[in-house]
Amino acid sequence: MASLLPGPPMPVWLFFPPLHSVGKVNITLRDINDNRPVFYPVQYFANVKENEPSGSFVTTVSATDPDLGRNGTLKYIITAGDSSKFRINSNTGKISTLVPLDREEKTAYQLQVTAADGGGLRSHIQAIVTVTVIDTQDNPPVFSQRVYTPTRSRLSRQTWGSPSTPPALSSLSAFTTSTTTRRCSTSFHTRSLSWSLNLSTVAFSKWRPLTKTLV
Repeated sequence: MASLLPGPPMPVWLFFPPLHSVGKVNITLRDINDNRPVFYPVQYFANVKENEPSGSFVTTVSATDPDLGRNGTLKYIITAGDSSKFRINSNTGKISTLVPLDREEKTAYQLQVTAADGGGLRSHIQAIVTVTVIDTQDNPPVFSQRVYTPTRSRLSRQTWGSPSTPPALSSLSAFTTSTTTRRCSTSFHTRSLSWSLNLSTVAFSKWRPLTKTLV
């Protein structure tokens, strides 16, 4: 039987065009805890006056973590140092005193602070906080002894050579634990006009010859 259509057969797609569809695919990346907290800076310096009440502000440390959500939420902990004197707010990193500080007891403290994220990763490099205690005038001068007794024998004005340079009969000594001033600032007073006191050397001298009747 001869073909009804002359020539080669026609392609099927000319009679049935191909069908197609467009779809949208959303890809969500899940964050993993692959970053540790990092302090910047890593060293902190603070000054606190002695005898300040407990709860006095010292400084605030800060670390960052680029992870999201719980993995990027940080907690701060004092991991070394005198934790009996200081505390840290675990959420904000704010450091404050637990008790009044005494410079005569200790002049400086050093704390080590670690940051940890919600996934358990801790900072590789810890923050170091150096706290210097500032001195205040809280200690009066104290004499090393209560009674001072001159030991020189009876003197004459000729022995002195000049009334402006009398020999020292005894020395007074006083000290204070305050370090506000490095030079001695203690004042001494004598009620007798017969005596002279050199405030720079604290030497106690006689301005008149000693006699048996002189008190």
